[in-house]
Amino acid sequence: MSIKTVNKISNQDFKTLKEDQEKLFKNSINLGNIEISKYKLLKKHEKLEEKFNAFIKTLEDKYGDITINLDTGEIFKNED
Repeated sequence: MSIKTVNKISNQDFKTLKEDQEKLFKNSINLGNIEISKYKLLKKHEKLEEKFNAFIKTLEDKYGDITINLDTGEIFKNED
């Protein structure tokens, strides 16, 4: 089955159609790039959390069950 070309849309309509199609394509590419950046940032965040939690474990092994004042570095023994 073939399609016959009888008429064309106006030049302005064709131009608008092509411009909008191009904008949608570029927007889709940008969204994909955002998702890739998001994925990389999430992976980096996971690694930072692992490093932080490992350091917390090191502090617990060294000082016991404590609370640390993050402004001064003072430690307080947690009581049961």
